Amino acid sequence: MASPSIRTVGTASFDTTGSFAPVVPTHSANDILLCFVGSSANASVTPTNSIGGTWALLQEGVIASGTTRSRCSVWWKRTTGGESDPTVTATPTGATAVHHSAVIISVQNCITSGNPYEGASNNATAAASTIALTLTTTTTDTLGFLAAHHADNVATGATNDGSFTEPEQIGTDNQTGIDGFLYVSDKTIGASGSGKGGTVTFTSGGTGVGIAGAA
Repeated sequence: MASPSIRTVGTASFDTTGSFAPVVPTHSANDILLCFVGSSANASVTPTNSIGGTWALLQEGVIASGTTRSRCSVWWKRTTGGESDPTVTATPTGATAVHHSAVIISVQNCITSGNPYEGASNNATAAASTIALTLTTTTTDTLGFLAAHHADNVATGATNDGSFTEPEQIGTDNQTGIDGFLYVSDKTIGASGSGKGGTVTFTSGGTGVGIAGAA
């Protein structure tokens, strides 16, 4: 069986109202769909997000301190094909309070039953521009992901430290107010073991701002 790989990346979705629908990309039966959701909130509240239906929470990081707070969630489902765009529900709402973003990626050549992932972890940090994400695998030929969400004013994007070298998938919200920047990168991992994660660096972000992430 071929190693897991990205089939398609869906169109990212951004919203402030608390209810939005990221686009399900091209997929086939037994693909794994991963929905990455980033939420920002001001200092008075911790952001939340969820997806209805048969999606399950895989991992999430939360920062609940600082001038702007962040949540980065990863949801998954094994598809039988013909999926509709899911509805993401997030709080708080309002352009001056929060911005939410989400992107769905379809992964092909996955196992067709049981738990399709391992080694998931999270991290969160306030008032920083970088976040370290750890990943440990016990099998070979796996596909690793780093996801991180910076809560405010990222002007020029994000990079990783070179550990993840596949093309980076970036969803960003450039609206005014409490902005958010969602970063996702992937890497084919050929051998098992620890130290398979990496560090994500955001450039020109706001100060005192939360960064949350998952691997």
